[in-house]
This record gives sequence, structure tokens and C-alpha cells, in this order.
Amino acid sequence: MMLTTHKRKKRFHDFDALRGYAMLLGIVLHGLMSFMVIPFWAAQDRFQNTEFIGVISMFIHGFRLPLFFLISGFFTTMLWRRRGLRGLCKQRVIRILIPLVVGTIVTWAFMLPLSIWGNAKKERVSDLRISTGAEVKNSESRDGYARIHEEVRAEDAQGVLSLIAEGADLEAKDAGFQLTALSWAVIKGNSELTEILIRAGADVNARDGEGNVPLHASSFFGRAKEAELLLAAGADVNARNNDRETPLDAQRHGMETVNWISDMLGVEVRRAELYRGRKNVEALLIANGGEKGIQNVKTQQIIDLWEYAAQVPLFVHLWFLYYLCWLVLMFGAAALIRRWIRFPLPSWIKNSPGCWFWVLPGTLFFQLLMKEGVGADTAPGILPWPPKLFYYAVFFGFGALCYGNAKFEATAGRLWILWAILAIPAFVIASMWLGRGIERWGWEHWVGSFAASIFTWLMIYAHLGFFRRFFSGESRWVRYLSDSAYWLYLAHLPLVLALQIWVSDWDWPIVAKFTLVCAATTVILLVAYEFLIRYSFIGAVLNGRKKRGKDQTY
Repeated sequence: MMLTTHKRKKRFHDFDALRGYAMLLGIVLHGLMSFMVIPFWAAQDRFQNTEFIGVISMFIHGFRLPLFFLISGFFTTMLWRRRGLRGLCKQRVIRILIPLVVGTIVTWAFMLPLSIWGNAKKERVSDLRISTGAEVKNSESRDGYARIHEEVRAEDAQGVLSLIAEGADLEAKDAGFQLTALSWAVIKGNSELTEILIRAGADVNARDGEGNVPLHASSFFGRAKEAELLLAAGADVNARNNDRETPLDAQRHGMETVNWISDMLGVEVRRAELYRGRKNVEALLIANGGEKGIQNVKTQQIIDLWEYAAQVPLFVHLWFLYYLCWLVLMFGAAALIRRWIRFPLPSWIKNSPGCWFWVLPGTLFFQLLMKEGVGADTAPGILPWPPKLFYYAVFFGFGALCYGNAKFEATAGRLWILWAILAIPAFVIASMWLGRGIERWGWEHWVGSFAASIFTWLMIYAHLGFFRRFFSGESRWVRYLSDSAYWLYLAHLPLVLALQIWVSDWDWPIVAKFTLVCAATTVILLVAYEFLIRYSFIGAVLNGRKKRGKDQTY
């Protein structure tokens, strides 16, 4: 049997507004991306500030989707109680699965030509960035690479020697991959540059964003001469990266992974040379005491393949709908189990303070498994990444439990100003001690993950209280924006990218360009919503059938 049916159809105006707000913040996040050094993003502006913009992006990312999934869980239970499991599934297929499939196809149709245009314009924009002195921090000159990185990637030995003589920072890391100049020399397979940098004092055990040392790179790419130089200079033969892999373990990755990584790095790799080089590196590592950190290679290969499939950007910005489909399936399975095994849920599971005994540990556990910083990692591929799925399941599940909870509906976020203030120091700690440059499972990782978990929940409750305070009543314009937000998010990415590419070489400050991109995107899509979408079959799929001049949804 279902839980008690709510016959009175109360409308949660504050939650409607919150859901729309979370969608619109997605436009803000993507509007910021051209002003950061992100190698895969087709629009790279001539004016960039990766450090500052990155902090803003991480702040928003840390609470936006957890908040969205909590609201989604709340409304999922509401639909289940009103329509039953069959009605819930039907509604979710129409509102989520169909927009996911159609939206993905349409988005790629626009993104492919935009990527060609953007990548063709990147070089000219980079030249403008250099010629005007508009360089980002850490002496980055082109697309986030320091001058010494540029010379190493160009394999210019004289240029590298000149920069060393000028006192170049040998430990400077690029903004995209956190690689040092020595790591780049090894990846390029240039033994001359590798030797020059080692003799100049480059750290042979410097770690990149994934915790890899240069010896990992030599093993992965089969760079035998470079591996020999590194070992002679005292490289740690059994150094472990963030996934506990030693340099010997790096050889277990197949050609598909090598091609994926080499494409991102812009390095050419030939299959025959790779396997021949790997064999020589393996012999060197074993002769110097190298060991494998991963014992069950087949199991790890399955995990690697799953992770690879989870990372391929199939669903682009619509991956959240894909994960929402999985969460609804999990909810349906739980509802069926509840029907078959009738057991009462203890009140402490959804009421404070008892709920925090499972909510916080659950959030912390899955936050610990993330690599990129505050919140969940990026995984827009065809297979759901389990740490990410279950991270969001914590918020979705809590929201699902809270529907019909009078205490939650009446008091959640009551001290919203206090929670917003406390979220600031929690974020500062989390942003300092999380990310690709931090050693996994060290004390900093634990403290940062705990602070990130606290930050996320503080921001969720601050938003719940704020929106309950100011948006709990009915408002036609708020309702309109809430309805339109779904369409705006589905359609915004190609338009944002096109505008970013268009203005990337303009001599305008970052704030002006960002404002123009977000405002123009919003206005254009709102006009399209009003005259093309709202009262069409597309609008019926997204928000239910509406009639012009009337507010009701059919």
C-alpha cells in the first residue's frame, strides 16, 4: 500500500522558486567558464582569472545541485503520494527522460560546429592575451601554461636554458593539468629536456593534479630514456598517486585510455612505440625495486573502464537529468520494498537532530571519494559514476523523506542568516584543503571533506530559509520564471558558448562580458519561451499543458 494520500494539493511556491533558481545558476556557472583556463572548453577569453573565477564556480557548484536534488526528492514523494508509482514513472518519463534524449541530440548538433569555431579562434585570442600583457597569475602565458611550459612543449632546448638562466620557476604547474615542466618533458619523450631540467634542480617527485609523479608519466607513455634519468636522479620508484597506483600500475591502462589522455594533452602516441617503451620501462622499474600497488588487475580494469565510460561527455550539461532518472528508479525500488515489507520509519531519520547522524556521515563518505574539490566530480558519461550517484542520493533521499514532514515544512532554514554566515568559513577551509593538488586520504583531505559537507548543508538550509521567507506566497512573475527555468537550462549551453566565442577577443573587462553573455542568453531564451515554447507541445512536455492567459496547468 502507498503512504497516506494527500488529497489537498498544496503548492510549494518557495520550492518551485528554489528549483528554478538552481537551474538558472547553471547559466551563471557556464557563463564563467571562458574566463578560466579549461583546455576542453571551446571558448577561452583573452582576459582570464582562473583563481578568482574558479573560487566563485566552486562555491556555487558546492551547493547548487545538492539543493536541486533535495528539492527533486521532495517533489518525487509528492507525486508518488498523489499519483502512485505508475503515475510517477509516467510523469518522469515525459518530463525528464524525453527532454534528456532529445536535448542531448539537439545540443550536440550545435556544439560540434561551435567547438570547431571556438578552437579555431583560440590561437588568435591567446596571441591577444600575450600581446596586451593580459596574463593570469603564476606567469601563465598561453592557455594557462607558464613560459617554461611553452618552451618545453615546443621542445625548444635553448629557450628552456634561457629561462632557467633567468630564474624561471621550475616547479610552476599549468592551470589545466597541474603538470610541471619536467612532467611535460617526460610526456613529450624528450630526454634532452628531461636531463636539462633535472640538472637545473627540478623536483623529480613533484606531483600533478592526480598525484602522479613524472615516473608515472614515463611508465604510462613508455618513455624509457626519461625513466632512466628520473631513477638516476632519485625518483621514488613506488610513489603512489591519488588512486594508490605505483608507476608500474600505470602500464595497465589500455590504448583507449592512452589515446584519450594524449588527445587532451596534445601528444602523439604510436601503438608499437608505446608497447615497446613500456616493456623497457617495466624492466627498469622492477630492477630498481618497483612494485605493483594494485593486486587484482582485472577488477581494477573493469573499474577503469566504468570510470572512462562515466567521464565521456555524452550528456554534456544534461547529465543531471540522467542521474535524476537513476534516482527515481532507486526511489521506485524502495517504494516497492516498502510495499512488500511493511515497516515503520523512525521519526529521527527525518527530524533534527537525529537525521544528522546519517545525513552528515553519508555526505562526508562520498565527498571523500571526490577528486575535483567541493561537491561532486564531473561525470557526464553513459554509465553513472557510483560515488557521484550516491552522493546525490543522500540529498535526494533526505528530500524524499521530508515531504509531509510538518516540522521540516515549518522550521527548515529558520535561522537562514546564521547558516549563510557560518557557510563562509566552512567553504574557505574546504577550498583550501580539497582539489587536485591535495594528497588523497591525508588529514587535509579529511578536514576539507568534512568542511565541504558542512558547507553544502549550511547553504542548503540558508536557501530553504531565505526562499521560505521571501517566496512562500504566490507570485505570477516568480511562477513564470520558475516554469521557464527548465527550458532556459536545457537550451542555454550552445547559446552561451556562441556568445563567449564571439566576445572572446573584445577589449571588454570580464564583468562586462560575463554580464552580457548571461543577460543576452536569458533574454533570448525567455522570448523564445513565451512565443515558441510555453504554449506548444514542447512546453507541455516540460511544464504541463497551459493556455494563454491562464495560470492553471492541465
